[in-house]
Amino acid sequence: MLPLLLQTLVLIILVVPATALELPGTCDVAFTGSSTLHDFDGTAACAPFVLAVTEASGGEPDLAAVTLSVPVAGMRTGIERRDRTMRDMFEAGPFPQITGRLAAAPLAELRRQLHQAARSGSEFTLWLRIRGLEQPVATKVTRLLDTPQGFGLDLEFSVSLAAFRLEPPTVLGFIRVADLVRVKVGVQTAPLPAPWPP
Repeated sequence: MLPLLLQTLVLIILVVPATALELPGTCDVAFTGSSTLHDFDGTAACAPFVLAVTEASGGEPDLAAVTLSVPVAGMRTGIERRDRTMRDMFEAGPFPQITGRLAAAPLAELRRQLHQAARSGSEFTLWLRIRGLEQPVATKVTRLLDTPQGFGLDLEFSVSLAAFRLEPPTVLGFIRVADLVRVKVGVQTAPLPAPWPP
């Protein structure tokens, strides 16, 4: 019985890829919108997350899919009444989180794409989920730090409320929020595995 159990454990270890490295991360969010009368700014913080780096079958590291979650209840614009209206728009009760997802990819290729995007201003796809609806969002890298001391990047993208079937809030029947909201996300983690520069 014992040899069979050992064989089973070995098989599980071989089949399930081991996580070579887990890098804890944080991120902060800033957003800017427009209304009939004026622009407004807001902030939010992501829930803590982990970048999981695994070893692929060929020995090269892969980055597992990454999900950044932003609690709707923590979004602030400086005016409580406006914040309540915003939470109602997002239906914070049944949908308490807004999430951004980056698909799994070979680590070397992902780093190459990020560095190229930071240099050239090209875009990559971030999958954004709001109220259960997930849509691709064209995202720019405006800052990239990739050193032995740490990893960080700043992302910028625009969100169309209409694309996510959100009804722009109105105040007093005539002050209306515009469709596009500009979003900036700052991400920081421990350093990615060598080599540097990638």
